[in-house]
Amino acid sequence: MSVYDDVTRKIVEAIEKGAATGNGWKMQWHSMSSRPENVMTGKAYQGVNTLHLWIEAQARCFSGAKWGTFKHWSEVGAKVRKGERGSLVVFLKPIMKAAEGEEQDDKKFILRTSVVFNAEQVEGYNPPLEFVQPVERLDEVDMFVQAVPGLQVRHGGDRAFYHTTRDYIQMPERGDFFSMHGYYSTLLHECAHWTGHESRLNREFGKRFGDQAYALEELVAELSAAFSASQRATASTSVI
Repeated sequence: MSVYDDVTRKIVEAIEKGAATGNGWKMQWHSMSSRPENVMTGKAYQGVNTLHLWIEAQARCFSGAKWGTFKHWSEVGAKVRKGERGSLVVFLKPIMKAAEGEEQDDKKFILRTSVVFNAEQVEGYNPPLEFVQPVERLDEVDMFVQAVPGLQVRHGGDRAFYHTTRDYIQMPERGDFFSMHGYYSTLLHECAHWTGHESRLNREFGKRFGDQAYALEELVAELSAAFSASQRATASTSVI
């Protein structure tokens, strides 16, 4: 089985295990509050690596967001415990084909993998203490939404949706949600739908519930909301 197949299989399995709750459909990564980060550089993993490590952490009951290779953990003074099973991450490695002295018109890349371990799989790691201020409102998300040109969010009623023809987002009042996390994840989900309007990214929304385009649009919105929520406090670059 290729790395593509393995990662795709795990993502599909995670989606299929999504549970219908009183607060809507819940994917496994909804409970992951922060983005996976490399322990040595402090930079966040990107793309499919983010989703894959969220799923790995949820499936194996890891609460920590720090990951690293054997070498990374060694360089911060820790050691991976004997017998621990790592998780795959992927990256693109450039292939140099031009002969010496010749110009290379375009770069070519090959997919490579690396194995990383969570902080709960190592010994000797003493993370710096961080103070997290509890908040009911996520000001950075509110400011982000307010700063997007043309984005219109209305409150009221008992449904959350993006109106595709009138081009606005409808949200219930904040107090109608079981938690502020539920409110903001729903808001970011609908904001992702908003980006698909024909005047923006021009995505096909689907004609009815359950058809392929509808399902793909829901997946786009779901993953966008998860990535946006985890990214709300920090900017990051690609890392292994």
